[in-house]
Amino acid sequence: MALLAIHHLDFKNQHLLLDKVRALTVSKRLLTLLTLHDPFLAARYRDHLVMMKNGRVHRHGATQSVVDTNTLESMYGMKVSVETSIDGNAFVVPTTDAGQSAIH
Repeated sequence: MALLAIHHLDFKNQHLLLDKVRALTVSKRLLTLLTLHDPFLAARYRDHLVMMKNGRVHRHGATQSVVDTNTLESMYGMKVSVETSIDGNAFVVPTTDAGQSAIH
């Protein structure tokens, strides 16, 4: 068992570390449990998601069935948009009340 703190890492190194964890998980046929607070990272590095809210399971299942706008807005109490990248991975973008991206 290893505990990895990734939130102090920059964007590039978070992904490098999680890519390595995923590669080791596959090559060694391991079960890996990650606790992440970032919905983007959780959506990208997963086979199965368990989303917790107030200490209870809020949703669980395959990423496509769990990472959706309604679930994330309920989880985080804010407007979001779930988009799909070129490589087919989901990513989450916070939006304003008008539905526009909060990031320009």
